[in-house]
Order: sequence, then C-alpha cells, then structure tokens
Amino acid sequence: MNTLRTIIWVILAVMLVVFSIFNWETTNVRFWPGMLLETKLPVLILGAFLLGSLPMWLAYKTTKFQYRRKLTISERELETLRTREAAPVSTPVNDLTAPVIPEKRVGYGLTTDDTARTDPARTDTIRSDTVPTDTVTVKK
Repeated sequence: MNTLRTIIWVILAVMLVVFSIFNWETTNVRFWPGMLLETKLPVLILGAFLLGSLPMWLAYKTTKFQYRRKLTISERELETLRTREAAPVSTPVNDLTAPVIPEKRVGYGLTTDDTARTDPARTDTIRSDTVPTDTVTVKK
C-alpha cells in the first residue's frame, strides 16, 4: 500500500513540475483598487489550492483529536473493568440444610404456620418437610 501511495505522489509531483514549466509566466492579481500583486501562475494556483484545503485539514485534525481522546477514555475504562474482573469475587454460600418455610397464601384456604410442622393430621397446610414445594394441598 505504501508503494502505491508513493507512486501516486510521484506522479502528482511530476505533473505539477510539468505544469509549472509550461505556465511560468507573470500574472497580475488585483485585490482592491490600487493593490496589485504580480506573481507567477503556478505559485498562485498552489497558494489557492493550499488556502482552499486549509478548512478541511483543520476539520480533519479536530475530528482526529476528538476520536483519539474518546479512544483513550474508552481504553482507561476497559482497563478498570479488567482490573475489577480480575479481582476475586466472594460467592454467596447456599445453605441447603436450612428448613424451607413457604409463605402464607391468602385466599386459597392454605396456611403455613408452625402447627403444621408438629400436627401431621392437618390437611389444610403445606408441609415443606413431606410435600414438595411445587405441589399444593387443597382444603376440602
């Protein structure tokens, strides 16, 4: 890719030199009445080209600066996230030996009080030690 870029720049430079050789004559440029500038035509064309490309060059530089600043901010944030991720995380202990007490259900005729654990004759309760938590005993 660099070779192609170099070839294009060499071709443009040769074309500019050939244009300058064939058009090397004095040109008068009048800015205001009484203000006359005598210059060579290739210098005038090159100056106009550079003056015209200045706004786009400035826009390019400011955009490049903004994107470079955003990139450095993003890289810093990524580095902080990586250091947080690398830090050891304590996992919560899941105590499966603790008894599961289901919540009281209102309006279904079911209760989950402490007498349900001690009185096996009661059928209107959910007993977590004998009945799985996903089945429900309905009151008759």
